[in-house]
Amino acid sequence: MPNLRLAIVGCGGVAAMHARHLLHLSGVEICACIDRDRARAEAFAARWAPGARIGTDYDEALALRPEVVDLCTPPHLHAPMALTALAAGCHVILEKPLAGSLAEFDQLLAAEVQTGRLVLPVLQNRLGEGPRQLRALVEAGLTGRFLHATCETVWRRGTDYYASPWRGKYATELGGPLTGLLVHQLDLVLGFAPPLAAVAAHAATLVLPIEVESTGVLLGSLADGGWLTATVTVHAQRQLSRGVLVFEHLQAEFGDHPYDYAETPWRITCSDPARQTQVDALLAALPADPTPAGLGQIWWRQARIWAALVRGETLPAARLTYARLSTARPALEALSAAYASARTGRRIPLPIGPEDEAYRRYAP
Repeated sequence: MPNLRLAIVGCGGVAAMHARHLLHLSGVEICACIDRDRARAEAFAARWAPGARIGTDYDEALALRPEVVDLCTPPHLHAPMALTALAAGCHVILEKPLAGSLAEFDQLLAAEVQTGRLVLPVLQNRLGEGPRQLRALVEAGLTGRFLHATCETVWRRGTDYYASPWRGKYATELGGPLTGLLVHQLDLVLGFAPPLAAVAAHAATLVLPIEVESTGVLLGSLADGGWLTATVTVHAQRQLSRGVLVFEHLQAEFGDHPYDYAETPWRITCSDPARQTQVDALLAALPADPTPAGLGQIWWRQARIWAALVRGETLPAARLTYARLSTARPALEALSAAYASARTGRRIPLPIGPEDEAYRRYAP
């Protein structure tokens, strides 16, 4: 396989997660470690990339002409830096939030086409074992149509979390836990649901001295009459994530581990015993997809797909679909509508067009 040279920009904790899994692939090397804090870049390079270029300026990374730029920077820099990397001929691994507005997101989609480069979104939970099971059942025609779903992200984030200078501010974090935490479950559920027709939402800042919301709830009406609800808080006393997706012929449940809910098999239940037998047989026959020891399942699967896409390898249609930037747009549009609803007190119809204020701004 051709070598894949990677520049890491932003050398914090999530960058280490990327490096651990990408470097497990053959033919991957980190050629640059860039961070505004040089000492942090040096420490990162010492651990993951001895001999890599160490710097504090983004241009230093682009000058090396890496195949891939991996952006692990504060959120407000994601889309602008991605556009610069695409124009320089690089593929981009892009942490969430992927953009600060639908307008900015659509700029990224257009830049992919113009440059022939890819933006690879970090939405790893969609690749877990639970979602893989449910997709197999959908493809086999065993679920029937999607009816409704509810999901909860109940996490705890205190003053230590918001002590980082870019957190808790709309200008730099872009949004609160709707944007940074709930997006994972929302992205999962919308991957199985019909398109949204409208969103109503409430968001509030409670307890913590921050600008962004600390709790929120979203009610989405689906185009075919179904619905979904999604809630999030950073005030949990016990962290958990859980959800129920109800289809015509079965329901899928996950939870309540806060972070690993996508990696474990989901509970799939049918009221019809004969259909339950079919479901159980199909799930038992799914080919194994093991994860190397010491690695995380969803991060490993994501790293494999990133490398395959960049190298131009052929991928199964399902894996390709769930790895492309365009598939992340429904979640961003839902959150844009949620912020607009929380701001105005109105139910927001979808789709959101370029003439709408919510298209040009995300959170307040």
